[in-house]
Amino acid sequence: MNAQVTSSGVVVPSGDGRVYVRKVAGDYGGYKWSFAKGRIEPGLTLEENALKELREEMGREARIVAVLGDYGGDTGTTRFFIGEATGGDTNNIGPETEEVRLVGYEEASQLLNRKRDRDVLDDLYRRLPELLASEGGSPSG
Repeated sequence: MNAQVTSSGVVVPSGDGRVYVRKVAGDYGGYKWSFAKGRIEPGLTLEENALKELREEMGREARIVAVLGDYGGDTGTTRFFIGEATGGDTNNIGPETEEVRLVGYEEASQLLNRKRDRDVLDDLYRRLPELLASEGGSPSG
C-alpha cells in the first residue's frame, strides 16, 4: 500500500451485484460520476473518513468489510475500502452530489468517466466472489 494516501473512499456493492455511484455536482474535478471519497480530515482514520464521505455524498451508511486498494489520481492517492450497506437514504445527499444510482457493472463502467474509478470498479468486481464467500452471504443493498 502507498504511504502517501491523501484521501479515502468506499465502494458499496449490493447483494444482487450492483454498485452505488454518484453524479458529481458540476462535474467537479472533471468527474461526471464517481464513488464517495474525499481528503482525509484531521482526527479521522482512513475508515472513518471514508464512511463520513459515504454519508455526505451518497446518504448511505455502511460498515467496512475489506480494503480494496490504493489508487493514484490527479492530486494524490486514495485508499478505497469495500463497504457493506447498513442503512441510509440516497435521497439525503449533500450539495456535492446531484444524484445517486444503484447500477450494474456495465452501466457503472459507462457512467464512470475517470480511469481511476473504472480501475476501482474492475477491482471490486474481481474481488466480489471471494467477499461473498467469506461473508457467508452477500453484501446487502
